[in-house]
Amino acid sequence: MRHRHRRGHGLAQGRSMEDEQRLEEYLETLWSLREEGRQGLADIREALGESEASHLLLSLMENRWVRVEGERFEFEPDGESRAAQIVRRHRLAERLLHDKGDAIHPYFSGSRTSRLIE
Repeated sequence: MRHRHRRGHGLAQGRSMEDEQRLEEYLETLWSLREEGRQGLADIREALGESEASHLLLSLMENRWVRVEGERFEFEPDGESRAAQIVRRHRLAERLLHDKGDAIHPYFSGSRTSRLIE
């Protein structure tokens, strides 16, 4: 099967796995803020701190995943798609740990699983 590369998906040329992971965390953070109805730039600064927020926005805007309109952020189509995939993947993993934790390993049972997910 041949894999097609879509702009905005997968490891970009010249970007380390650590950088890619950080960008995914940023997308997930913005997704969570948006779910809470907090799309202001001040909300990002509050969640991440001033310097981290600036770095976040620059990185995501360079990748054309996010745009800033006035004092609010908006996802670009590729950014929205990627953020949705990341959030879905993480929520499925959390659900698996919660539902199957006992079967995977006794350590993941009961309240321990809840603490891992939080």
